Amino acid sequence: MRGKVFAEVKTAVVGEVQENTKRSSQRPEQEVKMTNITYFSRMTDSQTFTELASGEIVRRRFFQAKQVGAVSDGAEWIQRFIDAHREDAVRILDFYHVRQYLSDIVTL
Repeated sequence: MRGKVFAEVKTAVVGEVQENTKRSSQRPEQEVKMTNITYFSRMTDSQTFTELASGEIVRRRFFQAKQVGAVSDGAEWIQRFIDAHREDAVRILDFYHVRQYLSDIVTL
C-alpha cells in the first residue's frame, strides 16, 4: 500500500541455471538450481521498468547466454518485457498460476 492505494512493485530476477549436485531431502528430484541471483525492482509502469531493467540485463550478459528461460505468471506486460530483451526466451508459466488457471477452467 502506498498511502491508501495499492501499488505494484515490479521485479526481475536474473540467475544462472546449474546442475544441482547437492540434493536436499526436501527436494531430492530437483535436477537444477539457480545461482548467481540478482534482483532489480522498481515501483513504476511496465514500459519504464522495461527500460530501466536494461542496465541489469546488459550487466548480467543476458544477450550472450546460449539459452534463456523466463518464468512468470503470464501477465501481458511481462510478455512484452521478455520480447524487449530476449524474444527467443523459453517462456515458463509458474506452477501457482498454472494451478489457478486450470482450477478456473474446471469450475466453468
